[in-house]
Amino acid sequence: MGKKEEVINPQQTELAKPWHTLSVEEAIAAIGLKSDLAKTGLSTDDAASRLSKYGPNKMTEKVKKTLLQRIWHHINNVLVYVLLVVAAVSLVMAVTTAPAKGFQAEFSSWFQVALILSVITLNTWIGIYQEGNAEKAADALKNMLSTDARVIRGGKEVMVPAADIAPGDVCLLGLGDKIPADLRMISVSNLATGEAALTGESVPIDKHTDAIQPGEGLNADQVPLGDRKNMTYSATLVAQGSGIGIVIATGDFTQIGTINRLVNQTAAIKTDVLRQIDQISKYLFLAICTMCLSTFLVAFFHSETYKGDPLESVNIALVCAVAMVPEGLEAIVTLTYSYAVKVMASQNAIVRALPAVETLGSVTVICSDKTGTLTQNIMSLTAFVTSNAHYKNDVDANAGRAPANFVREDSYLAERAVQDFKKDGKEILADGPNSAAGRRGHNPSFHFTTDNIEAGASPEAVAGGGGDPNFPVKEGESPDKDWIISALSCGVLCSKCVLGEGGGREGEIGNPTELSILRASYFAGVDIEEMKSDS
Repeated sequence: MGKKEEVINPQQTELAKPWHTLSVEEAIAAIGLKSDLAKTGLSTDDAASRLSKYGPNKMTEKVKKTLLQRIWHHINNVLVYVLLVVAAVSLVMAVTTAPAKGFQAEFSSWFQVALILSVITLNTWIGIYQEGNAEKAADALKNMLSTDARVIRGGKEVMVPAADIAPGDVCLLGLGDKIPADLRMISVSNLATGEAALTGESVPIDKHTDAIQPGEGLNADQVPLGDRKNMTYSATLVAQGSGIGIVIATGDFTQIGTINRLVNQTAAIKTDVLRQIDQISKYLFLAICTMCLSTFLVAFFHSETYKGDPLESVNIALVCAVAMVPEGLEAIVTLTYSYAVKVMASQNAIVRALPAVETLGSVTVICSDKTGTLTQNIMSLTAFVTSNAHYKNDVDANAGRAPANFVREDSYLAERAVQDFKKDGKEILADGPNSAAGRRGHNPSFHFTTDNIEAGASPEAVAGGGGDPNFPVKEGESPDKDWIISALSCGVLCSKCVLGEGGGREGEIGNPTELSILRASYFAGVDIEEMKSDS
């Protein structure tokens, strides 16, 4: 039979363009649509035609093993073969010779068959059950993909299943939306998306609509995903703002779909422990065969009880084989792996293949390109600084939803500023390049140079700032709710983020910085929804 030809999707040919290097007008023309696309979108018929041509917006799943394939995977072992042979011989004896020897002999043969089959069945069931649990946990990753999409069809804004959008559709994005496909943005309003799943960058990426040209000596494909700021990608999240984009890739041809396709093509390899078990099994098999043959020869030629009886001699030899087979070896290994998977799950790590935990346990060095790759992308407001005071915020909200979570503590986070003001100009210059020029801080707008340092300034003057030093409260006291509302209302009212249930992180939507302000306000007793509705 000839080799089956791979079907080429038109997305691999017609839509394989450097979209980030094209202007908005060029992108609309390249996808074969009219210039008024942003207002009218696709017609219902055109959307259906494109969906049929390019395929649904779904990622191809790896073909799962059937139940029979899983069973075979667990019994395909030389030691299991030995047990099956013993069970077969015992079954033959139970049916033929054992009834003639009385109830005890018959019962013993049937019991031996049942015991061996039970051991094999139990080991197989444990392995299949644990692998099934791991796969169910891995299936939770599918929730990364959007289920619905807001598009313009026939000049109207409608909600459609994400699987039904096609290249050329005009998608509308808002705060908290999961992006349903790869988009070339044609309109943005303070839009930023979290692309940590693709790039490892924890900070949301600000978007614009201008064409991006590759640097000198680079081609379009060499522009990093994080630098393609006129594009948004499937399975990422809108962290702030809103925008409109044209779908330029769906399903397996999105960036996340490419990763999924590569993962599905990985070949299965055995870990060191599994290879060692296979090798030990072979050695045991040779040893068992040698002992069985020796036991059979002794029983058949020299035993007074079984001499000349081939079936009984074989049975005695196989009983010795059963005694030598470590029936629980695979079950013990599986249970050990399962315990390790459970421990990993308690640390929010999903392990799909049980033997993978052995590889994780062998890791001695983890190489990371930057801290953003390993951060959780969450923030907390730890302090609030005014012109005359510092307020420490209890991020654990031990006081519940009350202003008492904010406590005035002027020395908190003030140590660095105090140290700088204690230094004279010569000491500061000695810390850096030997230059007579005034040194500026990280942000030139601070105008922080050796020329404007007041050598005699005290820590109290730095923390006080003028006016009543005890306003609004004294050191160690908490301000009232009204003062906190006036202090944090700007951050609350300017944010469109959504807090998680009960102020928690689960279900929260938006920029981590804005969420930290909302959470601090919430646990200080502020009714965020009421404040926004009254504004």
